Amino acid sequence: MYFSSLTRRIEGRGADGFRVADRAVRLSEKGADVVSLALGDPDFDTAPEITERAVTALRSGRTHYTPVPGNRDLRRAIAVAQRKVDNVPWELENVVVFPGAQSALFSAMLCVAESGRSVVTFDPLYATYEGVIGASDARLVKVPVELELNTTAPPRIDFQAFEKLVPDDTSAILLNCPNNPGGYVFEDETLISIAALCRERDIWLISDEVYRSLIFGGRHLPLTSLEGMAERTIIVNSLSKSHAMTGWRCGWAIGPLAAAAHLERLAQCSLFGSPPFIQDAAVEALTNGERYTADFRQQFVRRCEVLLGALGRSKALRARKPAGGMFTLVDISACGLPSDVFAERALDEAGVAVVPGTAFSALGQSYIRVSFAQSEELLAEGGRRLAEFADKLCAVAD
Repeated sequence: MYFSSLTRRIEGRGADGFRVADRAVRLSEKGADVVSLALGDPDFDTAPEITERAVTALRSGRTHYTPVPGNRDLRRAIAVAQRKVDNVPWELENVVVFPGAQSALFSAMLCVAESGRSVVTFDPLYATYEGVIGASDARLVKVPVELELNTTAPPRIDFQAFEKLVPDDTSAILLNCPNNPGGYVFEDETLISIAALCRERDIWLISDEVYRSLIFGGRHLPLTSLEGMAERTIIVNSLSKSHAMTGWRCGWAIGPLAAAAHLERLAQCSLFGSPPFIQDAAVEALTNGERYTADFRQQFVRRCEVLLGALGRSKALRARKPAGGMFTLVDISACGLPSDVFAERALDEAGVAVVPGTAFSALGQSYIRVSFAQSEELLAEGGRRLAEFADKLCAVAD
């Protein structure tokens, strides 16, 4: 049977890169002793107050259609929360609710990217970006980020090279900061330069900010607070990481009114609204946001320290201390295996699941992504297994 060209355009290295994570789940279901450090799914329970708000809504019959762009109370709460970050006078009309940031990102890309034109993002990039950009039939342009995996030095971009890499036909720049998989936060100077290029060339900025609340080093500079950027930026965010609500699927896009109107029409075609009981719970999460996120942030700092401490016992591994998010990149070049092979063997021989760097970059054969979203006990055990596995590989190579 015939399939459209879209099915080919949404293929990408990202899906293949998560084979190890999927296999780890199947092995665990069969009773195998597996520690998965693959996914960014915090093991915290959603706060009881948020869950109770959803339960109350269900019991009161909040199970019918809602307005396509989201309920007014939730959109207003999202706008208010964003105003506190960037001091831009967002209103509920600027907000469209989606089932997760991934859906919001997909929709935003379809609204501003164009067939045959370019979308620029930074390498390494989140695993779904290639497919999302491919769905719009835009041309993906990757700008390499220089990362030193054994230091805390900030990422570097050669801006003379960067400006030359951004084609004249660029529709949008896709920015993810803090970054997944790298865990890095760009310095203010870098972000200001990216914003200046967007203004100079009249380019959209899609800002993926799902890890914004989890910054441990540096700070979040909201680019929409810079002159001329609010009218050319679409912010994508969700409650998944900040409030341990990955399974609730509640995200949104915020942008200028014209962009919000297009996003709403796309949501009407693809979604026709989000569940009202989930939106009610989201209002509770946003209204009392810092109460829920501050503790998570501190626990992630501690979890990161536990993981890095365990990995640091290996002579073969070099781990980068992230500035935000819930992942670290680990240099495995001393082990003599490409990252995809390393990840498969680590699962089979050490019972620990990680994601190969090739899920995020064609240049990712020398590193793996390790999540510290799990408990300190699991992180200590998983880190120990990884360290011993890597050192055994090096001993065999010697």
